[in-house]
Amino acid sequence: MESNLVIEQLFAGFHAFSAADPIDIARALPLLETKTLSAGDVLYEAGEDPQATFLITKGEIEIHSESGLLDSVKAGLIGEEAGVPGEHYRARAVASCDSSVIVIPQHVLLKLMQTDSIHSEVFASYINHYTSHQRQLNGAADKVKATKKFSLREMIGWSLAMLLPMFVMYMGMEWGLQWNAKVFLAIFSATVTMWIFRVTSEFVPALFAVLSLIILGVVPKEVVLSGFTSGTFFMAMSIFGLGAVLVASGLAYRTILLLIKRLPQNQSAYWAGITGIGVLMTPILPSGNTRAALVSPLLVDLARTLRYEAGKKAATRLAVGAFIGATLFSPIFLTSKAANFIAYGLLPAQVREQFDWSHWVYAALGAAVILFVLVVIASKWMFYNKEIPRVSKEMVNAQLKVLGPLNGFEWASLAGIVFLTVGILTGSLHKIAPAWVALVMVFALLTIGALNNKQFKERIDWSFLFLLASMIGVVHTMSYTGVDQWIGNHLSWMEPYLKHNFELFVLFLSVSVMFARLAIPNTTTTILFATVFIPMASANGVNPWVVMFIILMMSDAWFFRYQCSYYLLFAVLSKEDKLYDGRQMLMFNLLVNAFRLIAIYASIPLWKAMAIL
Repeated sequence: MESNLVIEQLFAGFHAFSAADPIDIARALPLLETKTLSAGDVLYEAGEDPQATFLITKGEIEIHSESGLLDSVKAGLIGEEAGVPGEHYRARAVASCDSSVIVIPQHVLLKLMQTDSIHSEVFASYINHYTSHQRQLNGAADKVKATKKFSLREMIGWSLAMLLPMFVMYMGMEWGLQWNAKVFLAIFSATVTMWIFRVTSEFVPALFAVLSLIILGVVPKEVVLSGFTSGTFFMAMSIFGLGAVLVASGLAYRTILLLIKRLPQNQSAYWAGITGIGVLMTPILPSGNTRAALVSPLLVDLARTLRYEAGKKAATRLAVGAFIGATLFSPIFLTSKAANFIAYGLLPAQVREQFDWSHWVYAALGAAVILFVLVVIASKWMFYNKEIPRVSKEMVNAQLKVLGPLNGFEWASLAGIVFLTVGILTGSLHKIAPAWVALVMVFALLTIGALNNKQFKERIDWSFLFLLASMIGVVHTMSYTGVDQWIGNHLSWMEPYLKHNFELFVLFLSVSVMFARLAIPNTTTTILFATVFIPMASANGVNPWVVMFIILMMSDAWFFRYQCSYYLLFAVLSKEDKLYDGRQMLMFNLLVNAFRLIAIYASIPLWKAMAIL
């Protein structure tokens, strides 16, 4: 059968297939075949193993159960049981007239169903044949999809992304920019606009910038692609790999259960326990979203087991502990947040050598302690209550029993953590950079099969890694073209404060970062401010790490839900509307924003005593 005709029939007969990767469609074509049926021919019998799914291209197929006719299908899929694990064909399929179908083998269907939209539509079609009510719901959903249009935000974003570069190119000469600096700024303005208006995934504008810079020859391609060969890139990849192994092996969840089992039965102990779980995950899992997702189910189980009254202060305090533990200390550890890797990559080489993982923690420890003490006091005061927790140790024991003894991959994960920690802490002895220590650890885990191919592809955030590598290259390009100096010159009014009145500079910088966060995502804010102020700090004799730390600390501040993706995830997964008081949670967050600034100011004398500032 002609390939083009098959493709036409595939897409016309089942629109969801158009969302498949073209490569997958190309690979599937030789495996598809057409089958013709006469009236009364049986396509498959109930109870048979589902070897294929069928796309009707002509005629009509009736689906019969023991109770009679279930459905009469003139177009679309039948035999979707091939995509449902463990299913047999549930009914008998018979041609009611001369008919034709495309036979889609089971393994081909399963490959195509790795695309989420196809997966959903296949299951919807499957249910459609057996539930008329579901058919009505699907029809309504299709109407909703058909009316979906670009939002106003997206239209404005794309418009500005096209107009701003033209404005920059027009004004470039007047601004005193050389050709390569002018072109870079035009590309960067489009990139930042796409980020601000969130018209696409964050890594896509970064790749656009890299591709544009290479094609236009703004700087040597080695500069643009420098991020893909940097130790920062491989360090981030390795930490993601370790986090994936921890989750996949079950070690992370086992650790949570063991901690709960050993906590005394009082409200403060459980608050400290669930907060401590998040803190322990922070240096290992470099994603606030991941940590929030891991701690949310535990919060729900723990609050219900303790029988806290939904929406009251005890449950809300527990939710605060879970969220704070998983997210508050991101700036304290190099390996705890995506933006940390980017900011670290922007530091001068000698500063990166000085502030390895352990020295980073040492320098940030004062701020961490102050921040934690303030949070403990405020949470106890704001959510004071007399509810008595009651926990079922039997439930925890039953969960641990289901997990059984530590399996080989859990032991391997534990060994990986120990190896990485010792390797980083002893860096001054063996002179191996932390990035390569981490890469050795992940290589060992992959070698023993702790992550299979599918997990390695799906559990590591490759889109972020491309964002990281691309932005390191873009920032190096900015420095190469002199744009960072040009921007710095326009912010020269801040230099006297940076050099002679650092306390006032901290206030200006913190307020500016928080203001920018109203419209710009966390990572983007970090990139923009670090790019400008790290070179400024170096030029004025101020340790760039201190300025970078302030940016990281204050870029985590947020006021509204939309500003914080990991809170939105946490609120959904922890059933905010049924478990805790979301309004009180947001009010407490306002206090935390103030605590961040207090912790920074309290750290200034500590940094001076450490000879950091």
